[in-house]
Amino acid sequence: MFRIARGNKEPHSAFAHRACDGRIPYGYIQDKEDRTKWLIDEEKAAVVREMFRLYTAGMGVAEICRNFTDRNIPVPQPESYKRSKMWAVSGVCPMLEEKAYIGIFTAQKTTTVSYKNHTRIYRPEDEWVVIENHHPPLIDMETWDTAQRMRGTRRKYNRRGEKAILSGLVRCYDCGATLSFCMQGAGDKTPNFICKTYRYADCNNNHKCTRHGIRVEDLEMIVLAQIQSTVDFAKSKERKFTEMVYRSQNTDTEKQIKKKTTELGKAERRINELDTIISRIYEDHVAVKLSDERFGKMLAGYEEEQKTLNTTALTRQTEIAELKAKTANLENFMRLVEKVGDITELTEELARMFIEKIVVHEAVYKEGTKRAKVSQQVDVYFAYIGKFNPNDSSDEFRGRARNGNLIYVN
Repeated sequence: MFRIARGNKEPHSAFAHRACDGRIPYGYIQDKEDRTKWLIDEEKAAVVREMFRLYTAGMGVAEICRNFTDRNIPVPQPESYKRSKMWAVSGVCPMLEEKAYIGIFTAQKTTTVSYKNHTRIYRPEDEWVVIENHHPPLIDMETWDTAQRMRGTRRKYNRRGEKAILSGLVRCYDCGATLSFCMQGAGDKTPNFICKTYRYADCNNNHKCTRHGIRVEDLEMIVLAQIQSTVDFAKSKERKFTEMVYRSQNTDTEKQIKKKTTELGKAERRINELDTIISRIYEDHVAVKLSDERFGKMLAGYEEEQKTLNTTALTRQTEIAELKAKTANLENFMRLVEKVGDITELTEELARMFIEKIVVHEAVYKEGTKRAKVSQQVDVYFAYIGKFNPNDSSDEFRGRARNGNLIYVN
């Protein structure tokens, strides 16, 4: 990858200079004096900022398209095209993922099959041209990160056309699946989050996971309390907050590194064992102890296992390297804290801004019952800093659900 890091005073080479002659994203215009420089088109930049503001506030892409169409905002199209007045999802989605809006220039992402075949194909990412701080950004990094987290989650409506504030953020502790937003109960149905794996059983009604059910109202109450306490703690005791975040982050990272290192060691030992086994069956085959058919089957099986293990080992090595380089980005989190005033209610914008994910454990039920909860644990992971509890002990920070059941917040 041709990459120039931020802060470089001379960000252009001849190769990068040629790469800058491509399409200019909506919201920018080319500098007439220097074609490699982009200037902000304030009128169109306002549209881009409005798009990100609406999206991070919880408005869906289709709703944004209808909103812009109703307001007669011009659609971003080349002048040579026949002008359309309808904004399309296929046009808005790439704009929400366009890195140019945070000042990063990327080019040479596609090429042709050959000089004879002009079919466009994507290059590997390490062959792209990437120039950071190439032009002034339109969107701040906090808004960009929030939008990208939202792009990675699907916020579905239920059959009544309702959407939960936390939809797409809630995960199952056991299987990792998203918890579905649905209405359940006899008579007046209440909104619940339920494990998607459990909900969609097979044809024999066999469930591959447990319910992990929690009322939407209860979960929203817990998340609001956790955001309020964490933000208040960060504002009032910033130094202690910083120390606690780094201590918590390092503990969690060390646990993950230890687990993945163990998995890597097992994979590497088995790869070495397979090398020895393959050498032995070659010797047995040469000595006519194994038939050609038997030798072929055994060799294919061992090589396939070794191929899978090599992929696993490479993945674990990459994950370990990423974990070792990972640090809590307190600066970005504190900027989020500075943006908000007194938090009195949970909104979708607030949830998407602060929450990375929420992990729900299976509830503990009274003996002999399936629905009478005793307690249930919920892990709240914040953007940039991960799981954080303002109190050193989880027993000191508990939320009591509307129906009286105790919810442990970790």
